[in-house]
Amino acid sequence: SHQFVWEQRFGPLNQIELSVPITRADLGAEGWKSGTGDLAVGVKHALTHSLEKGSILAVGGELSLPTGDEAKGFGAGTTVFESYVAWDKLLGTDSFIQVQGIVEMPQDDALPNEVVLRTALGRTWTTDASFGRAWTPMLEVLAAKPQESGAEIEWDVVPQIQLTLNKRQHLQ
Repeated sequence: SHQFVWEQRFGPLNQIELSVPITRADLGAEGWKSGTGDLAVGVKHALTHSLEKGSILAVGGELSLPTGDEAKGFGAGTTVFESYVAWDKLLGTDSFIQVQGIVEMPQDDALPNEVVLRTALGRTWTTDASFGRAWTPMLEVLAAKPQESGAEIEWDVVPQIQLTLNKRQHLQ
């Protein structure tokens, strides 16, 4: 599974984001199939930020549209609204922690709302001491709890890496 994400700032404190997952899965008797998931459109706003303290606090919302093939597991089959608060903190000059609290609300009443907590810890290395290609491995821990009677907390640990595609670091 991969995710294509396009982010664009507008104004000094705002950002818009478009994202679409791209997945290849073994569907048993159908064999391996590829497809795109649900298209998501989001906006976020920085409430407070400090380069001196190395921190930022932001709020945002995202609307996920049911564009993926639900029958193949590539989409949710319903519109989902998500609101969140995110806090990021630099740890020294090359490391960071990110924490995000999310509430997901599907349009389909048959699906429960879900509360999610995501935390990532990572470090960035560059190939040149002053400026160059960046490599950022991180470990993300996710906890999700559907808001329905008897639901258990679902835990995931996700290793990740972000790589810049060029030395200017504007493509990842």
